[in-house]
Amino acid sequence: TKGAGSPGRSAGSCGWVGAKVAGKVGAKAGRDDGATAGSASGSGGGASTLRRVRKAGRSSAAGPDTAVGTAVPPIATTESEIGDLQTIHDRALANGVPLTWMTGAKVNEWEPHVTAVGALWSPTTGIIDSHALMLALQGDAEAHGCAFAFQSALEHGHIENGMFHLQIGGPDPMQISANHLILSAGLAMPRLAKNLHGLPSQSIPAYGFAKGNYFSLSRRAPFSHLIYPVPEPGGLGIHLTLDLSGRGKFGPDVEWLEESDDRNIDYRVNPQRAEKFYAAIRK
Repeated sequence: TKGAGSPGRSAGSCGWVGAKVAGKVGAKAGRDDGATAGSASGSGGGASTLRRVRKAGRSSAAGPDTAVGTAVPPIATTESEIGDLQTIHDRALANGVPLTWMTGAKVNEWEPHVTAVGALWSPTTGIIDSHALMLALQGDAEAHGCAFAFQSALEHGHIENGMFHLQIGGPDPMQISANHLILSAGLAMPRLAKNLHGLPSQSIPAYGFAKGNYFSLSRRAPFSHLIYPVPEPGGLGIHLTLDLSGRGKFGPDVEWLEESDDRNIDYRVNPQRAEKFYAAIRK
């Protein structure tokens, strides 16, 4: 593996399989190609948009935009983890996501380099071009009357007479007022909420930052599926992700940070964390 670090493009870029942690950031070792794991099952606009991105079939230098049915999330490496798989299986079915039980022998047949006592196969999970998906979502929103103002940062604001009065920065600073405000600023949300004078402090949720590090394989991955372990507290566990050209990376781990300001987060990857990755990969 190699551990030269660079900031990731998005927070929590492992995708939608499993639970996300508020305040999680993706500090990645190596290039971010925009490949994201996700499921096309279920109902709603997000699923339909994902299916539309899949059907578009647009090509790029990295290859096709999607590769569906490539995931084995997760695997159990010990008998004690079978109960965890059952919990995930039941939760998935309750949410309309089909999962199929696999024996350890079947896993080894599909992936000779993987040792497992059991696993769940997700036929509707795969990898997509996450940037193409974001553009599709933007297009859907604009088609329904939504307007975007990029490079226009919310600096501060106050609440008065039931209205939100906001100071917007960027190349064209302005002041705007609104009846409703949704703060969906990712890692910056707690800081912006504190800069919104008049907002009750008890309405600002407690938060903490955790960094997810990745290490990439220096050669082509000897695997053909996304491979997930049983999730760990705070994250999905160190798993194998393939990009759209078949290159592999392992991660993320969970590195809780003492930093409380999103602007001061150090996104560099500590090479010494590779030892933990080696142990998880060999497991």
